[in-house]
Amino acid sequence: MHSNTLITLLALPRKQVLPTLDSAPYIPDFSYGRPRAKLQVGETFFVFVGAGLLSPTFVAVWVPETRGSTLEEIEQRLYG
Repeated sequence: MHSNTLITLLALPRKQVLPTLDSAPYIPDFSYGRPRAKLQVGETFFVFVGAGLLSPTFVAVWVPETRGSTLEEIEQRLYG
C-alpha cells in the first residue's frame, strides 16, 4: 500500500475505512478471474510469476531504506 493511501485511510472516519479494509482480501480474486477468462490457466500463472519476479526490483529501486531512521527523517525524505 502506498504511503499516501495509508495516510488517506487514517484520515477517514472509521465507518469509511473498515469497508475498504474488509474488501482487500477479494482484490486478488478479481484480479485472477478476469485474466483467466481470456488466457489459459498456465498463461495466467506466468503473468503472476512475472509480477513476482519483478517485485524485488521494484522494492530495490523505489522503496527507501528506513533502518536506523526516525519517523521524522523518513517523512522529511518522502515529503520534502
